[in-house]
Amino acid sequence: MKRKLTVLSYCIPSLRFTILLLGLTYSQVAFGQFAENIRSGRPGQSIGAYTLGAKVFQIQSGVNYNVVNLDANNKTNRWLHNTVLRLGLLEKWEISALINLQTDEVKVPIEKRQTGWSETQIGARYNIIADRERGPTLGVQARALLPWQSEAYRREKIGTTVIAMSSQKINDRLMLLANVGMTWQGNGGAPKSFYSLSLNTNWSEQWSSFVEIYGRIDEISISVDGGLAYLVNSDLQLDLSAGWQGDDDIRDWFVDAGISWRIVWRE
Repeated sequence: MKRKLTVLSYCIPSLRFTILLLGLTYSQVAFGQFAENIRSGRPGQSIGAYTLGAKVFQIQSGVNYNVVNLDANNKTNRWLHNTVLRLGLLEKWEISALINLQTDEVKVPIEKRQTGWSETQIGARYNIIADRERGPTLGVQARALLPWQSEAYRREKIGTTVIAMSSQKINDRLMLLANVGMTWQGNGGAPKSFYSLSLNTNWSEQWSSFVEIYGRIDEISISVDGGLAYLVNSDLQLDLSAGWQGDDDIRDWFVDAGISWRIVWRE
């Protein structure tokens, strides 16, 4: 009897949490996530708290050129092709996958070059609060960092990254995005915490821009970037951005260009 009571003591809180989560999901389905124009996680580091909405598939892809100068004799040129695939299952839930193709050209006394798949992730996003007249929109995203990379970039075990997102509308033109998260790389090291804060401005129906700071929390770093996005039509967006990251002893800058495109089959 004591063993049965122990089992129930563990099961009942889990059951309550599951019922609460299902109830929260059902109660907020009516609010909807689908937007007339595409919402993209590009450009910039910050991502919004909204999901795609049900029956929407979205591709976000870009190319990043990064130059890192440690000193006069140690320079790295990096090309990164980043692609994110997103699928809206329900109004408040979506699943996603990420894959990176990376090339590093390291210029030290002996020049070397390596190319391969540097990152593979799968995960999901849930919108907690949305469509409120006042207050922020809130969401959370979690992904598994898979050990499916080329040999030069492979991690030892599965890692995890979790991000809490907030979107706060200031007025009809301004939106503030804030992210805070933590990553366990899967290589046995300590987790890394990070943040980003982005101010987005809609200048017209087609043009928007952003300025942003981001970096590590555990090591207290600040990086800066900014850029533009152009809405070709309601389902297609182009973007261009640039930024500086690192500290005073490292000259680290990048330029980034990309495209976001969605397919909608809602009734």
